[in-house]
Amino acid sequence: MSKEVEAGAVRLDAAGEEPCHESDSPSVAPSASAGRSYRYAVERDKLLLRLRRIEGQVRGVQRMVAEGRYCLDIVQQL
Repeated sequence: MSKEVEAGAVRLDAAGEEPCHESDSPSVAPSASAGRSYRYAVERDKLLLRLRRIEGQVRGVQRMVAEGRYCLDIVQQL
C-alpha cells in the first residue's frame, strides 16, 4: 500500500503515528521501519529521570496540600 506524501506533510509510521525522531544511527536497534528510530528509545534513561523528578515534585506538592500548608508556599513549589 503506497501513499503519496505532499511536500511538508508529516510522515507516519506503520501504526499511523508520527515518529519523534528519524535516525540512521547504527547504535540504535532497528525498528519495524529500517533506518527509523524513536527518540524515546534513544533517550529513554534521560526521559525516565525527568519523569521521576516530576513525580517527586508532584508528590511534594500533594504532601504540602495534605498538611494544609500556606498557599503561597505551595505555589512557590510550582
